[in-house]
Amino acid sequence: MSLLNILQYPDPRLRTVAAEVTQFGPDLVRFADDLLETMYAAPGIGLAATQVDVHERIIAVDVSDNADAPHILVNPQFTVHGALLETEEGCLSVPGFYEPVSRAERISVTAQTPTGEVFSMEAEGLLAVCIQHECDHLAGKLFVDYISNLKRNRIRKKLERQQKQRSPEFAARILQRLINSPFKPTAVFTQPALLENQQADVFIVAAYGLILPQAVLDIPKFGCLNVHASLLPRWRGAAPIERAIMAGDEQTGVCIMAMEAGLDTGPVFAQVEVPIGATATATQLTEKLADTGGELLIEVLTTIATSKAEKRKLPAPRAQDETLATYAHKLEASDRNIDWSESAKSIADKIRGLAGRMPVRGMLGDAHVQILEARPIEQHLPGVEATPAGTLVDVSKSGIIVQCATDLLQITRIKVERGKGTELDPAAAINGYSELFFPGARFAN
Repeated sequence: MSLLNILQYPDPRLRTVAAEVTQFGPDLVRFADDLLETMYAAPGIGLAATQVDVHERIIAVDVSDNADAPHILVNPQFTVHGALLETEEGCLSVPGFYEPVSRAERISVTAQTPTGEVFSMEAEGLLAVCIQHECDHLAGKLFVDYISNLKRNRIRKKLERQQKQRSPEFAARILQRLINSPFKPTAVFTQPALLENQQADVFIVAAYGLILPQAVLDIPKFGCLNVHASLLPRWRGAAPIERAIMAGDEQTGVCIMAMEAGLDTGPVFAQVEVPIGATATATQLTEKLADTGGELLIEVLTTIATSKAEKRKLPAPRAQDETLATYAHKLEASDRNIDWSESAKSIADKIRGLAGRMPVRGMLGDAHVQILEARPIEQHLPGVEATPAGTLVDVSKSGIIVQCATDLLQITRIKVERGKGTELDPAAAINGYSELFFPGARFAN
């Protein structure tokens, strides 16, 4: 199975009306599995084929608490029963926005399985709402169509602004290396639709975060190359640098990959291993991998140029081993939460993996506290063996020490989310917030 790219509003492809499915069998079963995996990874409770740029009448839903009750509905039809139920809806294609929508609280559904069998089911509550929401997608309709024009336009403008601003440090450093090389970029885009009329030998993609449609991949003569910040097939996806650090990996790297329609599934032309280091943050590792990736990209482009000049075949890239694939799912707000019953090393890895983008935070007293820098320590403090996880066992100018599962974490830089929320060292934190930082205080778990 593989993850699929989810289109984001206001992409016009979301307005395409899906066609009836007429071909059933193994290919459709595989696509249904991919649709479910993509939905779970997002994470979400429903996903329509239209949202992944496949315009056929297929939806996936699972509203169970444990993500263990999936439904795949092919060619779904439903009739409504009962009263209208108003619930707050969100959408994977409209990330970060939620609005109240009224839908029937009970429906009767007729659909087919991916192998073509016809079945019927009754749905109520959240399941009924989710099926109606996803069926809207098949008709080219989104939940924002139920809200006012004013709200819808605000959402559209905000998402468009976010999409245009996708130029992270990793991509910027790759671009600068290209500019300083013999291979001068002819244009730089963050929106694939603008690539259609470009006559180029090769497209370079770095830190884009979305899957390019096959029509775009087919434009350049020598295909599309992706500079990916991991040792593929480990950490495919949107956040490979952060996930590698958070997982405690000692080694990562950068790959130059030939792009295809899957999520970072293409064959690899070249790769370089890079040690992470015990204290490296995501920001520091991003710079290191970008610089390494820039040099590796120039080597691959040189090989392509030489092959072209000498009219010989380009060396074949290495296929990825699908059995070794892992996914660097996009960072979510829930990633910021700390489970103090984990080891100090695991918590420290999460802190340095997220500090540059969305710092880890915990609740101490009545305040949210961002933890920006910390390290596990082997120091033994008498009498703390039975202390509950999350408890501050020592507070001094050198650090705020917190009990974890079986060891201790020393916090050396924080931010209290009050007022201007400036970064603080332990001494400043103790002086400014003595009501929060004292031995015996405890972070909520």
